[in-house]
Amino acid sequence: MRKLCAKSLADGAYGLSFGLYYTPGRYAAEREIIALAEEVRKQHGVIAFHIRDESNYSIGLVESLKEALAVAEKTGARVHISHLKCLGKTVWGQVDTTLSLIEAARLRGLDISFDQYPYTASSTSLRSALLPGWALEGGDEQFATRLKDQDLLTQIQNEISQNIDRRGGSTNLLVATHTPDKSLAGKSLAEIAVLRQQSPVDVAIYLQLAGGARLVSFNMLEADVKKILSHPLGIVASDGNLVQSGPTTPHPRSYGTFPRVLGKYVRQEQTLPLAEAIRKMTSAPARRLGLIRRGTISEGSYADLVMFNPDKISDIATFADPHHFAVGVELVTVNGKIVLKSGKITANHPGWTLKK
Repeated sequence: MRKLCAKSLADGAYGLSFGLYYTPGRYAAEREIIALAEEVRKQHGVIAFHIRDESNYSIGLVESLKEALAVAEKTGARVHISHLKCLGKTVWGQVDTTLSLIEAARLRGLDISFDQYPYTASSTSLRSALLPGWALEGGDEQFATRLKDQDLLTQIQNEISQNIDRRGGSTNLLVATHTPDKSLAGKSLAEIAVLRQQSPVDVAIYLQLAGGARLVSFNMLEADVKKILSHPLGIVASDGNLVQSGPTTPHPRSYGTFPRVLGKYVRQEQTLPLAEAIRKMTSAPARRLGLIRRGTISEGSYADLVMFNPDKISDIATFADPHHFAVGVELVTVNGKIVLKSGKITANHPGWTLKK
């Protein structure tokens, strides 16, 4: 693994991401993480952590953050925390503790940063959100086998029930995509439970066995979101992915993250100044990754530019109807070529793969 990591970095990767919440990353021990972080440090890359627990699934939010900070302490690697949040009522308000830990680490000389998306809902796969990690070891085939054992089935059902509550309850858990049955997109677990005459727990098991699903869940506190967004060490990131318009209801962050910050949190609510919001989207992430001559408007820099109307820019993608681009963006250039003008995509394709 060290050799593969070193080769990838030498080939131009900017760093390595750890998905410690997800299977199989959740099975990684500290020794393994540190070994790979040492390789990243040697080549001046950055380690991105999806921390082990953003709620109280296992070791808890605070201990998971401490685990990531310990890697920076023990290896000297640059560490970045992906989409910092307080997920679920049990950890609402712990934002002060998490931010204080990051600030203290910086004062000790550690190179730490974090990002965030500006929503109170998160999105991930059903298996990651609701199914116990131990039950997934060995893949879906082993999961299905465990369901045939009545004692294990009872344990799995109990843990799924707890996870549904942790994620905001069955009415606040929406199916974003379920390929075998597209008609379920946009429906909550509670609604599907009524349709199928099953409990929400059994619906979760059914959906996983039928091919899996992607969920959106409302589980964060607006006050926590604002406090994280306004912190100077944070940057803005969507945590979204490329989505196709169609019979799906993905998290609107894939369309609206950056205009939402500018419209809702800068113009409407004045959570942070316009210049600071722009810094969090441009120069700060560019510097964090080590992108050369990008992220600032300056002589000699690549002309990656967005011209927007600060009085009009808004996200109009909603959780119920997410497939909408933002309004208020007038012009976009990539490497000096116009790619969007007056709301229309041009025929130019001037981008290229960036390597470190």
